[in-house]
Amino acid sequence: MRFGTLISHAYVLENRAGRDLIYVAVYPESRTAIRALGQVDHLHLSHNHEISKGLAYAKTALAADLVGHREMQKYFPNDLSLDRTIETEGELLRDARVTAIYTPGHTDDNICYRYASPHGRTYLFVGDTLYPEHGAWKALFMTSHGG
Repeated sequence: MRFGTLISHAYVLENRAGRDLIYVAVYPESRTAIRALGQVDHLHLSHNHEISKGLAYAKTALAADLVGHREMQKYFPNDLSLDRTIETEGELLRDARVTAIYTPGHTDDNICYRYASPHGRTYLFVGDTLYPEHGAWKALFMTSHGG
């Protein structure tokens, strides 16, 4: 997904417990490629800016449960909602490898995800809280959304 100079990606994590998608895949060709991998169990959202028509299409196409911070629910339209809410920082989400980190700042419902891969590496998915712009890292705060 493109936001000005920022390009946001979705990531598929495979583990013993199933498949998780980190961030929404809004483009039909992306959803088709993800579906070809097999069932996606959970779609983990980083914050309310991912709530769009593309999210509704992704939920339907992938048949995945939506997961996000409890503060995100107030931004959802009436016909769409979270299937699972994250209540506390450090909550283990899947197979003890994906951990939610509540990081308000960009918005009041922002979540980062820490993934401890089975190959010994650890990854941090920060959404668009931090992003590169013209060779420098930037942080974006949305005071209109509680940031």
